[in-house]
Amino acid sequence: MREENESWLLPIVEAFGTEYLVDIERREFRQFNDPANVVKMHSERGRQIVKECLGQQWHSFGLDTMADNSDMVGDRCGNRMPAET
Repeated sequence: MREENESWLLPIVEAFGTEYLVDIERREFRQFNDPANVVKMHSERGRQIVKECLGQQWHSFGLDTMADNSDMVGDRCGNRMPAET
């Protein structure tokens, strides 16, 4: 498990025209441009996001830095390319 004040590299997915940081450990999606907007993976919307992202390859990651539990900031690194079919 990561420390509370530790930076963490998280994949970014796009669903319904919105980019989300994917935090598997906390089982949530956080909107990349508005990290306070959190969607729990097991919620109805979370399940919709999971279905929308099936088949995507993660080539873009966001740096999740947490000063405390409520202050989250994302920085992009890498490029995300569509999944090969």
